[in-house]
Amino acid sequence: MLAVRKYWFWLALGLLVRSSPGLSKAHIDTETLSNGMQLVTLESHKVPLVTIVISVKAGALTETPQTNGLTHLWEHMFFKGNAALPDQEAFQKKIRDLGIIYNGDTHPELVRYYFTLPSVFLEEGLDFMFQAIAHPSIDPKELEREIRVVLDEYDRNASQPGFAMVHARSQVLYGDQAFHRNPLGEREVIAHATREQLMQIKDAVFVPKNSALMVSGDFDKKQLTRSVQNIFSRWQNPEAWKAPIANSFPKFPKDAKVLAFSHPHARNVNLNVTFEGPKAKQEPRDAYVADVLAGLLGHRLSGFSKRYVDTGLVYDGGFGYYTQSQVGELNLSATTNAKSYKKVIEEFQKEPERWLQD
Repeated sequence: MLAVRKYWFWLALGLLVRSSPGLSKAHIDTETLSNGMQLVTLESHKVPLVTIVISVKAGALTETPQTNGLTHLWEHMFFKGNAALPDQEAFQKKIRDLGIIYNGDTHPELVRYYFTLPSVFLEEGLDFMFQAIAHPSIDPKELEREIRVVLDEYDRNASQPGFAMVHARSQVLYGDQAFHRNPLGEREVIAHATREQLMQIKDAVFVPKNSALMVSGDFDKKQLTRSVQNIFSRWQNPEAWKAPIANSFPKFPKDAKVLAFSHPHARNVNLNVTFEGPKAKQEPRDAYVADVLAGLLGHRLSGFSKRYVDTGLVYDGGFGYYTQSQVGELNLSATTNAKSYKKVIEEFQKEPERWLQD
């Protein structure tokens, strides 16, 4: 069960998001390199470790219906061979030699890769990250294997009961632009992906001007800056490169729309009510407030929990806000029974007024 509502309101939590004295002393520095890549650093000597993150303005937002899901596939290929390491075996050996913990993730508006490693190997870790992002080999045989891995991931997701509801909800909110909110993509697109398509994506979004390198941990700032400039200045933007144009999404629906999916063996009802929330780029203060609100409502002793879980009206319930720049959603969700779900939806639609109370 899904409901979507237009509901603008001011959250009365502004006092909770004043600038933190601790954060102001954290020495977070930002600068832009000659190739346009941003460098964000946070120096801390608590433990002899560093974390290196490449963050790219990419994902479903930069895809078309014909490439939906291929940025996520590109994420998988990031951890394969590159110009400095011929194959995945060499890549994994380097991981072991440097003591790296690593991962990556693809979102509607963001792709990230990170390494955490001993700070004594910082220089090697920076070069390792540079080679992986700037010179991936995208070997056709490795690509064929990884397509199967991603298809398995897709099928695992598709087998979940909420998969159809999530997609239906996205269709209600975003219409024919819904694919821009779906980083997992379409199965057929993934199954027929080619190396040429991935290399086109690389040249379109995985470029310095569209990326930020973030380094935190045990390092000397001046030495780090020199190392980053020496290594990443070799990464150049394609000639005449232009930033992807952000798409315009439909206006948030004003009227409630309800979609239901049933199964003869189902005994519970999963429901979701979505309110229009703040877009982080346009309303940064409200975005912080929404994060705080999510924390308050999620507390076991909150009024929200007492109204729904403690009374037995729902088996479980919660509130979520996902910080994004292009869209804003406030989601109330719950699992309940067939007798109670209409009552839960009625109560959920009253929640924003309750949040304004002391």
